[in-house]
Amino acid sequence: MNTKNGAMLLFLLVLLTGCATPKPEVIRIPFETIVIEKERVPAELLEPCREPNLDALETTRDLEVAAITGIAAAKCGNADKAAIREWQSE
Repeated sequence: MNTKNGAMLLFLLVLLTGCATPKPEVIRIPFETIVIEKERVPAELLEPCREPNLDALETTRDLEVAAITGIAAAKCGNADKAAIREWQSE
């Protein structure tokens, strides 16, 4: 017997032993369906803050009003962020 026939015989033996093994047992594991609900940020926290009107800056009073409005808008945004952090920590 030459090496080519020996290798083929060895391959066939390995192939046939694979067919002789029993089928694996199927195990069914029950599971529960998980529902993920997306929480929404409360609507009052999504209201836009008032922006200063920079188009009509003619006097120093207009500049003062725009600065005050800008500061109030920044405080509004910071308050909204603090409220969202509080809401998320509940």
